[in-house]
Amino acid sequence: MIGDDVEADVGGAMAAGLMGVLAQTGKYRPGQEAHLPERPTLVAENLKATVDLLLNRAVCTTARLP
Repeated sequence: MIGDDVEADVGGAMAAGLMGVLAQTGKYRPGQEAHLPERPTLVAENLKATVDLLLNRAVCTTARLP
């Protein structure tokens, strides 16, 4: 799941056993990911950076892919 809502998008996905990818856009506010029970699978500055990283073409803020 890729989303900018730390709790609903990322936290919800991870609680369901999915990868939770945080895009730091829209609803995101700095530091929100610190309130999740576990770190997001991936954190990227925007959707393009997320896609580029997933396609192994760019570097983003934090990556921890399974």
